[in-house]
Amino acid sequence: MEFVPVNIEQQLDLCIAFRRDAYAVSYGSLDGFNTEDTAAWFERLASLPDAGFYHAIKNDETIGQIEFRKDLIDDEGVKYGYINLFYLKPEFRGQGLGGELQDFIFSQLKSAKCQYVQLRYLPANSQGVAFYRKHGWKDVGEMDTRGQLAQKRIPE
Repeated sequence: MEFVPVNIEQQLDLCIAFRRDAYAVSYGSLDGFNTEDTAAWFERLASLPDAGFYHAIKNDETIGQIEFRKDLIDDEGVKYGYINLFYLKPEFRGQGLGGELQDFIFSQLKSAKCQYVQLRYLPANSQGVAFYRKHGWKDVGEMDTRGQLAQKRIPE
């Protein structure tokens, strides 16, 4: 698999389609999904110097998208990363490719000297929950309206 930085000017529609599908899987419907807000988020993400915004390519097909930050500092002064989106097209899920996405993100975070990474998930995304459990993600704190915070140390 190859990871290519997103060109937001050329790939905005594809990015929105991937986000829309991820939203539907997580929330069970598209109620509340806002295309304009999503496009604005992508513009902001693309402008952040510490952001990772990539498409996953396999056999010349764009099969996924990852969005993450790699220059965050917690209350104790420890550097960490945050995954905003971890996405594979439905027909590519359950084939071990999510592990490759995670490995790529972790290599980027390790290079940035991050100690750990966080993300949020919604329990309705049962396939995502199973992936996080299988790969050693641990829940942190109580679930709130934004979902359950999960965390994993960056392997040495």
